[in-house]
Amino acid sequence: MKTKSGGELKQVIAVRHGEYGDGSKELNAEGFEQIEKLAKQLKTIVKHKHKVAILSSPLTRAKQSAEIIAKQFVGQVETCDELRSDGFGDGAEQMEAILKMRNGADVVIAVTHYEAPSGIINAFSQKLFGLEVSMRESEKGDGLMLCLKTGKVSEALFQ
Repeated sequence: MKTKSGGELKQVIAVRHGEYGDGSKELNAEGFEQIEKLAKQLKTIVKHKHKVAILSSPLTRAKQSAEIIAKQFVGQVETCDELRSDGFGDGAEQMEAILKMRNGADVVIAVTHYEAPSGIINAFSQKLFGLEVSMRESEKGDGLMLCLKTGKVSEALFQ
């Protein structure tokens, strides 16, 4: 998918933040482990030749998750207000924000909250392929990936 913001976008990976404590806005020990595992697996999926943009909801647990992932790619995390969990719609608004903020990256990793990963992937799939995707990330610290070349969605990548 070629866009005004740079080269061809090849993959969109939408991730749900890791586990957090009751009443806490921060990842707990299990959440850190989930995201560290996910980040290592992402590194094997995303080839080093790709330019990766890492976007995060401004909420603490999503930002912490994105920072862990960013260490694998020696990248910076950009905060994206549209990736917040409140007021989440069908994913179209989040998709547009991702396209604007990707800065020419050919792979985007968006870290967000419950239902948002599947909504984002569904919005891209509908816009590009006319297909509705009905799958969910399985748990916290998991995600979905859409290959824009083939239209294939990979479910529950990291558990």
